[in-house]
Amino acid sequence: MGIGLMHSSLSLHGSGLAALLPPVLLRLLGLESQRLLLDQQGETLTLRRQRGSQPPGGAEPLAPGDAAKLAALPCDEIVLRLGSDTVLVKEITLPAKAANSLAAIIPFELERLSPLPPEQLAYDFLPLEKRGESLRVLLQLAPKESLRAALQALGFTPDRVIGGTDPLLLQSRLNLLPMAERPAKRRSWTTRILWGIALLALLAALAAPFAHLLVQRQATQQQIAALKQQVAAKPQTDPRQSERLAALAAARMHYGHATMLLEELSRLLPDEVWLTQLNLADGQLEIEGLAQAAAPLVGLIEASPVFGRVRFLTPLTRDPLRGRERFHFAIQIEAAP
Repeated sequence: MGIGLMHSSLSLHGSGLAALLPPVLLRLLGLESQRLLLDQQGETLTLRRQRGSQPPGGAEPLAPGDAAKLAALPCDEIVLRLGSDTVLVKEITLPAKAANSLAAIIPFELERLSPLPPEQLAYDFLPLEKRGESLRVLLQLAPKESLRAALQALGFTPDRVIGGTDPLLLQSRLNLLPMAERPAKRRSWTTRILWGIALLALLAALAAPFAHLLVQRQATQQQIAALKQQVAAKPQTDPRQSERLAALAAARMHYGHATMLLEELSRLLPDEVWLTQLNLADGQLEIEGLAQAAAPLVGLIEASPVFGRVRFLTPLTRDPLRGRERFHFAIQIEAAP
C-alpha cells in the first residue's frame, strides 16, 4: 500500500530546550520525537511508527518501491531492523579490564564467531554490565555483502541498521553501517521552532522597557488631545481641569524626554550590549544589562554632552550562563538631547 504524508513531530534528542518541557506538554503540542522502524524478514518489509517513549505502533506492509519514499518524510530517525537470517546477535563475556580497549579486542572475537574474516563483516558492539572481573558485551555482525543487498533492496540508506527487535537495541546507538556510509544527522524542525520561541521571548524582554515608555507616552498624548477638545468646546475653564491639563503636559514632556534619552543611549552603546532594566527619576537614569566588557561603557556614556557622571550601583559580576558581565549604572542627566 502507498505511504501517505505523516505528521511531523521532529527531534528533541540532545536539545536542552526540549528538556525544559514536560512530556505531557510535548504530546499536546505534537513535538515528541518520531522514529520510523523498517523490519525486513526475507523479502518482506513492514513499517512501524514510534512516537516519543511509547511502544511502536502496528506493522504496515510496504509494497516494492514504497520504502524509498520514506527517506523524504520528516522524522527524527529511520532504523532498518534486519532479521536473524542476516544479522548475528551474540552476547560475549570479556575481562572487565578490557572495557577501555573494546574497539581493538572485538575484531579478534569476530574470527571466533564467524567463518568470514573481520574485513568482510559489518559489526558493532554495546557494553552491557560489569560483574566482578567480567564484562558482558552485546555484539552484532553481518556480512557486508548481505548488508549492501538489504540497502539496495530498500532503495536508500537509513540512519541506522541493527539486528533484532529488542527495545534495548533500539534505544542504544548500535549501528551496523560503516562510519563512512552513515548519512548526515537529520536536522530537527522542532528544535528550530523552540529556539525561535526562545529568541522571540528574549527580544520581547529586551524591548519591554522601551515599549513601556512608548505606550505611556502615546496614552498621555491621547489624553491631552481629548482634554484639549473638551476645553475648546467649553470656554469656561474649570480650575481643576486646568491643573489636570498641566499635569498631563508635564507627563508628556517627561516621557518624551525619556524616549530621547533612550535614543541617545542606544546611539552610544555597542550593539553587543543588552539592556534588561531602565528607570528614569529625579534627573538620573538607572540602567542594568549585560556586556562583554562593562567598564569601557562608562567612558562612552560620559563622553556624551547629554549625560554626566556614571556611578556603579553594584559591582560588576560575570554571568556564567551567558559569559557576559552584568552591570548596574546610575547616569546623571546633564541636558536634553
